[in-house]
Amino acid sequence: MRGDVRQSVPGCQNILNLTCAVSELDVFPWMGTTQRVQESWSLQHGKTRIAAGVAIGSAVCLLFFFAPSEYNFYPKCALHSLTGLNCPGCGVLRATHELLHGNFTGAFLFNPLFVATLPLFGLLAIPGVRQTTALLVGHKIGRTLLLATLLIFTVLRNAPIFSGSAAHF
Repeated sequence: MRGDVRQSVPGCQNILNLTCAVSELDVFPWMGTTQRVQESWSLQHGKTRIAAGVAIGSAVCLLFFFAPSEYNFYPKCALHSLTGLNCPGCGVLRATHELLHGNFTGAFLFNPLFVATLPLFGLLAIPGVRQTTALLVGHKIGRTLLLATLLIFTVLRNAPIFSGSAAHF
């Protein structure tokens, strides 16, 4: 008996553009329907990964060929525009541009915290480390340490002693 789930379950065709892979409910989940849903989910997830890869690759090419300090189409920091203070993310685009050209010193001058934490992002590719990091950041102490680090970095980079650095606009 083949029923049309799209009519009986409202909004079914909108679930992650899967075009309602469960509309063929002529078998029960333990007989293969779950497998078809998982295959459809994997296909959609694969397309999302490809789109994300294309977007990231395009952004990297843009940053490589067009220096943020020379072109005005890059977004400006709202905090810096309103207050003149540098936020923890100020200089990340310029630092990335410098890193793409192999200038680690220049990148460090634009945003030392970003450059110092890049190796940690590489460690996140290891599944065990990723799970431990998720637990740490998800924990109250981990979030507090992260916020304290960002706050201390923001205060230090806006201190008068560092006003002559490349990170200061």
